[in-house]
Amino acid sequence: LNEGKGCWGACAKTAGDCAHCGTGQCCRPQDYTNGVVGCELADAVESGSRCGAWAGDPPAGLRNEGRACAGSCPDGFGADCAYCGGWDGVADGSGQCCRLVDAERGVPGCELAATAWPDPEGPAAQCGAFKDHNLFEGPSPTPPTTPTSPTSPTSPTPPTTPTTPTPPDGLMNEGVACAAPCGFTNDQWGPTRDCPQFCGTGTCCSAF
Repeated sequence: LNEGKGCWGACAKTAGDCAHCGTGQCCRPQDYTNGVVGCELADAVESGSRCGAWAGDPPAGLRNEGRACAGSCPDGFGADCAYCGGWDGVADGSGQCCRLVDAERGVPGCELAATAWPDPEGPAAQCGAFKDHNLFEGPSPTPPTTPTSPTSPTSPTPPTTPTTPTPPDGLMNEGVACAAPCGFTNDQWGPTRDCPQFCGTGTCCSAF
């Protein structure tokens, strides 16, 4: 009903289901941008408000890339944010709100901001896929073992001599923010630090 026609006033200035649109919904471009329920398919609305069949499955993955996000991500810089990836206030982990300085300071969730910055001419805080998920994934679960038939007792195996772990061979993660993985805190800028577990044979240094 009233497909393609303006509807904001007739729908009590409320996005989503509306009797004026029949079985459809009333949506504006910003309702899609802000992840309003019932406007999941309203990316086709170019301006104003329009009746249409806008309800559907929320889009998956990164959203609003390169757009200003400081006021739309209440959990702060680096946190998963529904405005940058998710819908109706529920983040799916695909997008974060970061500033370039957050990458330099090692803010968790902004590790890739310096190398994957969407819009150099855009706002200071932008949506993007800035989290290095390799730093946040836990170890792979060990598959269950198949029970075996009992065997005859064997002589105990003599203990082995512990060996010194071999450091990584060569430079690792060159150019990637290293403050958080290497244990720096925000008041420790200045010194360099050997960090073989993340930098390999390199060091973690700060520009400040």
